[in-house]
Amino acid sequence: MTTVPVIVFDSSALIKLESASRLDAILAGLVADLRLGRVRIAIPAPVITEVWRGTAQQAPLARFLKLPGVTVDVTDVDRARRAGESLRGAQETRKGVRRPGAIDALVVECAQRWAAIGIVTGDDKDIAALGASARIIEL
Repeated sequence: MTTVPVIVFDSSALIKLESASRLDAILAGLVADLRLGRVRIAIPAPVITEVWRGTAQQAPLARFLKLPGVTVDVTDVDRARRAGESLRGAQETRKGVRRPGAIDALVVECAQRWAAIGIVTGDDKDIAALGASARIIEL
């Protein structure tokens, strides 16, 4: 039995999925691979919270989230603790904001849990600061 590789999406990927005009070649290729069953996509539930507003403009994103092969990854207390612990020593304050943030830590924890081959992100520095072992695919 062949294992289908997993890619984790962060909020940057979901925002780009809202509009075909923002869909770049990397994301379009991953969505095509998803539809062909070549990859699975895992998205931590808090990432959806970060971007979801329930507007009509998010219809493409709503359709994407229902595709076979897309998994919304729910965080339990042990995983939340691991993600929080990964922030110890990794955070710094930039422009008054602590970075990387909790959502970034959950993205990296999700990638570790699924043994993901990649993390699609617009926050490559934040993801790298958390010691992600998966390939960082910058948007």
